[in-house]
Amino acid sequence: MNFHLFHGGIENGDFSALKRAAISGETFEHWSSLKSARTGDVVFFYVPAPVSGIVATGRVLRDAHSGRNWQYEAEVGNIKWLQSPVLLKRLKREFPGWRWVDYPRSKLTLDAAKADRLLKLTRLNQDSPSTEVLIRGAGFGTAERNTKVEKAAIRFVSKHMNRLGYEVRSVEKDWLGFDLLCKNHSGELLVEVKGISGLGDGFQITPHELACARENTSFRLAVVNGALSRRPRLTILTARQMFTVFQFKPVSFFASLVDS
Repeated sequence: MNFHLFHGGIENGDFSALKRAAISGETFEHWSSLKSARTGDVVFFYVPAPVSGIVATGRVLRDAHSGRNWQYEAEVGNIKWLQSPVLLKRLKREFPGWRWVDYPRSKLTLDAAKADRLLKLTRLNQDSPSTEVLIRGAGFGTAERNTKVEKAAIRFVSKHMNRLGYEVRSVEKDWLGFDLLCKNHSGELLVEVKGISGLGDGFQITPHELACARENTSFRLAVVNGALSRRPRLTILTARQMFTVFQFKPVSFFASLVDS
């Protein structure tokens, strides 16, 4: 996995677009990219206005390719907005001698030292505890807390889909492989909700839910970070994006006696 610094423009409203995506879970299919960007890479988004600094982080959801708008484009998403931007003047203090801060116009892949420092700076500016401090929820905390996280995430996603014009019905108790059936005039979405109480990206998922994702193009994964916080963050992925961004590992097995 690599770490990249991507540049946003002024005239095309990238500042507002990134902020909106952090709330809605929107992805960008044609973001100007480096040729080397690969699925799963981490992105720091720098914009020159209305503030000059790093305002969000995200992930590459699809490898960079020759673009229609830019020489190379990549699909990016999982946008996380920073409560306070890492301003250019702060970057100049943190990285003396780094030529990019004197003329911040290009995209670049960061070396390990700069990537590590930027990760620490951006986590300090996020409005929830960092992954190292809090990575509970989604099946990793107590049963009581997990229930609270799950219910909060379901409420948050339901309200979000209502705002988008969907009629939402909970089917959690029907064990269909998804939690919410969302319908509007153009069709339906099968939404599986995962609530996480911190900023971690890990969660538990059942074989039935994975099968539902593989078999239905209308499947959506809705991940709510900071589900119990005042400002939860929602990321919505298609099944294709889910299988691209996440890797899945078995965490338990069923044991039975060997037939004699």
